[in-house]
Amino acid sequence: MATGTVDMGSMADWFSGVVSSIAIIVALSGYRLQERQRKFDRELLEKQRKAIVRDACSATDQVVAYFEMSKRILNSMGSPLSFQAFVRIREHLLTLHELLEILSQRVELTDGAMNAAVTARRICGVLLTQLDQLDRKEHREWMDALMTIERLNTAAQLASERSSSVRRYFGLSASTAAQDIEKKYSTLANELDYPADPGAGPRFPDLSTTRY
Repeated sequence: MATGTVDMGSMADWFSGVVSSIAIIVALSGYRLQERQRKFDRELLEKQRKAIVRDACSATDQVVAYFEMSKRILNSMGSPLSFQAFVRIREHLLTLHELLEILSQRVELTDGAMNAAVTARRICGVLLTQLDQLDRKEHREWMDALMTIERLNTAAQLASERSSSVRRYFGLSASTAAQDIEKKYSTLANELDYPADPGAGPRFPDLSTTRY
């Protein structure tokens, strides 16, 4: 009887130990799953934040590119194709202005990205106002617009620097959209200023063949 009692006690101890081990394993597994889920959530939030920051920097860089190209095209003093270019630029600026308003309210933005977006939106607003007032026949209006826009040179420089700094911090590449804008309208500005064949007249690019 004593032996049987001892065996039953040992068996109870063994069973209790097994149950405890299983409980520990389950608890550890649950902890690991929770940690894995938390890590996944953190990575997802970081990706979302990075995407929003990228959008803010890209919009900023595009505004600065349109700003720089607008100054160059304004020097043409009312060329019909310049006016056509500004019609296209204005439509893109309207979209960027609305986009920057939305992005500047996102809590995911860093201080640098926020400053760049707000500054770019201000530049965008001034550009839209000046382009709306242009008349292809009044050279004085083009000069006045150019002088007004040039007052934002420092703001544009700061916006560009902040955008570049944020890009470096997040490991983001340069905006291909801004590069395309500069390439497209630089070609136009160069032809307006220095025609490749002065005798034949400037060879203007087809503004409708590209996105920007």
